[in-house]
Parts: sequence; structure tokens; C-alpha cells
Amino acid sequence: SPINITRNIIRTEGIRGLFHGLTTTLVRECPGYGCFFGGYELTRTLLMHKNQKKEDIGFIKTWISGGMAGICFWIVMFPIDAVKSRIQVFKPKMNFPKYTLQIIRNE
Repeated sequence: SPINITRNIIRTEGIRGLFHGLTTTLVRECPGYGCFFGGYELTRTLLMHKNQKKEDIGFIKTWISGGMAGICFWIVMFPIDAVKSRIQVFKPKMNFPKYTLQIIRNE
């Protein structure tokens, strides 16, 4: 159960173990969501008719904008997420940039 896993992490690694991989999670989230919201707003703007307000573009265009935002998000996030997951699982002694370079060189 999640509670048992949490207890085990605290017992073996201390409280800091609960935050292992947090830096890479933040490195992943910040640019990812920047691209998400940027992609959403850009798509909405491109789908608008001249002199139309963004709020008036309708469901389908809003839905398309959300889909494009998701694509922008994952294009940026997926490679960083792969590194983050490896850091959380394997707990390398290297920091995020060095470990990322090692993965790029070896794969």
C-alpha cells in the first residue's frame, strides 16, 4: 500500500527519500506547462476569425486548442520525464545534467 511504501522509504532513506527526483520533476514541469499554455493560447489565436474574441471561438476550436497544448506539453516533457523516472528508480550519484548527458551518450 502507499502508506507502507512511504514508511519503508522513510525507514531506509529518511525524509529526504520522499523528495528524491523532485528537482527533475520541477525541471520537467516548468517548461512543460509553459509550452502547454503557450501552445493553447497560440492555437486559440490562430483559430480565431478577424475581430473575434478568444472566448467566442466555440467548443470545437477550444477542444482542438487543448489537444495541441497537450502535444506541445509532451514533446517537451517526454524526454525529461524519462530521465526523471530513471533518477527516481536508480538513484544515481550524478546530478540531473550529468545523468542526462550520460543517457544521451549511451542511448
